[in-house]
Amino acid sequence: MKRFVDAATLDGPLAVEGVDLPEDVPQAVKDMLPYFEEGNTAPALEFLSPLKGPNLEQITTEVGSGGKTAEEGAKLYDQDVEKQAKQLGLEGW
Repeated sequence: MKRFVDAATLDGPLAVEGVDLPEDVPQAVKDMLPYFEEGNTAPALEFLSPLKGPNLEQITTEVGSGGKTAEEGAKLYDQDVEKQAKQLGLEGW
């Protein structure tokens, strides 16, 4: 991992514990560190869900623009994923 850190231009904190960032990382990366160190981050949905609903982009746009609340968006997304799973014939839906 040290070779990676030495060779790469980092654009965010690493999600690997025990790896120190070099002093010359961009200020934006330094600004993000407290969130990572305090456990106030989570992986993106794409890393948590093996199935994605086809309407995710539209749902997140509605939530981001204030047309729907986060709770409403989450319910819509759950329905979207369930519909997708049924269309694909996945078991358990």
